[in-house]
Amino acid sequence: MDSGYEQIANEVLLDTGSERAAVATIRVITHGIVPCRRRRSLNRLKPAKDLAWITYKAEVWVMTEAQPLHELPNYERRSFSGWHVDHVLSIREAYLRGLPSSAAACMSNLRMIPADQNLKKSTKTVFTDLFNNT
Repeated sequence: MDSGYEQIANEVLLDTGSERAAVATIRVITHGIVPCRRRRSLNRLKPAKDLAWITYKAEVWVMTEAQPLHELPNYERRSFSGWHVDHVLSIREAYLRGLPSSAAACMSNLRMIPADQNLKKSTKTVFTDLFNNT
């Protein structure tokens, strides 16, 4: 990840204690997306190791949104409560495996699934059972 983004996210995280604020700041810088403001406790600071995860996740989503998502089947159904863009190999799993963010955001790793299935899936991946030998 670009160290400039990481430095900015780190400053926001230390100033606010909010992971959401750090991710939102990166999205504003890269895409001009302005998030809704929420009141958060300012005394919650995240360890530095979490910062790497936060910046990785934000970078994957920036790269994902830059993909030609309209080519995915059922893209026209995309909405908050309808269908979601799903990372077949979850972002969390890709991070834990040390894969580059571009691999997690690759079109071959993306699909559209109903929102309820995606929320139920959470950070699980179709490959989790293979990795854990179950």
